[in-house]
Amino acid sequence: MPTHKRIESIAGMAALAAFILLAAGAACAQQQKDTAEMGLGANSCAKFSEMYGNDPASTETAFFTWAQGFMSAINMVLLGREHQRSTNLALWDVERQRRYIRSYCAANPSRAYDEGVFDLFDSMRKEQGLRSLAR
Repeated sequence: MPTHKRIESIAGMAALAAFILLAAGAACAQQQKDTAEMGLGANSCAKFSEMYGNDPASTETAFFTWAQGFMSAINMVLLGREHQRSTNLALWDVERQRRYIRSYCAANPSRAYDEGVFDLFDSMRKEQGLRSLAR
């Protein structure tokens, strides 16, 4: 790879890392002392939509990476329970999942981003004939 391309690539990765740290820091600053969740998912849908409007690619990469980890963690808990089936996270392609969350957040700006992710997860479960985990 030519040197200037490598520098551009490194600069792009550094910018994304800085963006993720700033967004995560903002989410952490919003948290109270006793919390069950931290990270990008704790941001409101309004905050996600605002950030997405300013920088769609970086925002969606950062938030959706968090979403995939969140859904994977739920699956790991389900696998640890007897008689629980995990959700096939590949049932919907990634772009469909991203659109679902964007649509959820547009319709529910006062809700947290993680609620949109959970709604996505539960919708995929229902489509697979699995029991809903909705509260």
